[in-house]
Amino acid sequence: MQLGPVVTEERLEPPVFMCRIFRDSFLSRYGSLVFLLGSHRQCSAGWFVECLDRIRVGTVTDTDLVVLNSTSSGVSDEEWGSRTQLRARNSDVDKFNLSKLRSLAGPEVVYRCEDEINPSLKHAGRRQYATKRLQATAAPALTIKPGAVVMLTRELAGIPTATQGSVMRCGAAEVVCVFSGTEVTVPLVSFDVFDNTGMRLATRRAMPLVLAWAMTIHRAQGSNLDSLAINFRNLHWREPGLVYSGLSRCRLFKNLFVRDLRRENIVVCADAMHFYGL
Repeated sequence: MQLGPVVTEERLEPPVFMCRIFRDSFLSRYGSLVFLLGSHRQCSAGWFVECLDRIRVGTVTDTDLVVLNSTSSGVSDEEWGSRTQLRARNSDVDKFNLSKLRSLAGPEVVYRCEDEINPSLKHAGRRQYATKRLQATAAPALTIKPGAVVMLTRELAGIPTATQGSVMRCGAAEVVCVFSGTEVTVPLVSFDVFDNTGMRLATRRAMPLVLAWAMTIHRAQGSNLDSLAINFRNLHWREPGLVYSGLSRCRLFKNLFVRDLRRENIVVCADAMHFYGL
């Protein structure tokens, strides 16, 4: 019921639950499928959880829309900008994060990645493919400074991937951050890419952090956010699960700001509905 992958090619792969290997593995005598029932991100039951359930299956009410949009009534631009922003496009996210970074005092620190192509790859096409795959693992460089809001892209010291935090200090090859009250030293880590036989094609050593004053809804799907602001007028496309994925990132309704959410924004995946028998 959540937002599907970004389609970068004309050929669209089916959802995993529609693939034969999924059915053979989990819907047969060799395995089992377990459904998690109820909300596990929002801390308690109540109207917000019930509203998210209705958005999830496309049965949102007029009252739901009014209550959600009322969260931004009387909110100043400064207060709106202080919340984590969710956007649809990377270009919008990058623009917002860059403006927030430049507003901080102090010099910027740049951490550049180091790439290694497996020396056993001799064919130029294979090396080109490995290089292309690396671009999707981590950005070529990370520019930050103390005070920046960041998000982990790799589990570290017991802190889950997609956890939001803030930068305390920037060292030569590490960044000291605070995540949920815990101070963590974040080093350069290795991101490996493999082919479908399990062979390592290449490795990129990079800082496992991204700026996170704003993030795409795709990037946020693994996140639990304490505060959130979404202007649905700024989301330039409609996709199944977009609204549900965005709104459900926020733990508490009182920390959620919503603007311009309309019924036509809410699209549900028909294949997922069929899977659940709805």
